Amino acid sequence: MERRLLGAALLLCLLGVLHALMVDEKDDVFKRTACPAFLMFDNAAYLAGMTFELPCKCKPEEVSSVTWYFQRNVDSPKIQVLTDFAGTMLIDSSHVRTGSNVLKRFSIRLFSLIVFRAQARDSGHYLCGTKEGDFFYGYDVDIQPSQHIVVAFLDRGQHVQENYTEKDFSLFTAFWDWTRCDRCGVRGEQRRIGLCYVQSAQLDPRYRTALPNVTSCGSRAVPAPFQRASHLRAPEVAIRSCQSRCLAKEVAKAGLQAIANVVSKVGQKPWQPPIPTQPQRRRMLGDPETVFAIKIIGISYTIIGIVFLTISVGRCWWWVLQPPAKGPVQPV
Repeated sequence: MERRLLGAALLLCLLGVLHALMVDEKDDVFKRTACPAFLMFDNAAYLAGMTFELPCKCKPEEVSSVTWYFQRNVDSPKIQVLTDFAGTMLIDSSHVRTGSNVLKRFSIRLFSLIVFRAQARDSGHYLCGTKEGDFFYGYDVDIQPSQHIVVAFLDRGQHVQENYTEKDFSLFTAFWDWTRCDRCGVRGEQRRIGLCYVQSAQLDPRYRTALPNVTSCGSRAVPAPFQRASHLRAPEVAIRSCQSRCLAKEVAKAGLQAIANVVSKVGQKPWQPPIPTQPQRRRMLGDPETVFAIKIIGISYTIIGIVFLTISVGRCWWWVLQPPAKGPVQPV
């Protein structure tokens, strides 16, 4: 029983140490990042069905926990609270159903908000603040629907959508990087997702973007007259063929053949070794992972030593303070 209690106590201590170290690292980031004096919104665009994370990039030093809020429109008085005011609500993403309410599809991890399987109705403002309603960081999230996505097979001569230009704005598609070839040794495919973006000098300056005068088509920074035109442009995906070599299989085949040749020369039956794996990079003492591991091990041994010493001293004192045992009474 004592061993089980000791093991449980050590496990709780280690979990507390790990959580404290991770929070300290986050606190260092917050100390280096000052909150803007005027609340602004960072633009972020995703395709429906994706999972995205919104880090709370700044907070006052005296704030120990954050609360996330969701507001569909900047002028809407309705604001949904996305946390239990302790910043610790977690859910299992495997249990999240597509189309469920956003309140059932989020998670809070180290001050960051994670939304699973985003839907178009999740577009809006996401605010990081305190439970009293003081906001210090915000996001303008644009979830573009995938029902009418445009598909272009480049090998068949199909092309992506052309840019749409008007007097005061223009619409275009911003593509992500190509995915890896989905097969090796044979012909495969690569995909590239593109989202709708608008370029205009009349965007709302309260919204921050990666490029000047450029934001996603569903952003609240886009003036109302432009939004009607932006709805005519759908996200798209470009597909092309690809072919990549199976390097791991070739290396394994060459290694097996070399071993078989050596063994056959000495008259022994060639054996089938396991497929070699790629060598891992050697860890150095100066690596951040190594330093972190050494700190954790040192703290763990210190805690274990303190607990063991406390138990030993307590047992000794218990034996010392026990009254002496009385022997049997001798008859007269």
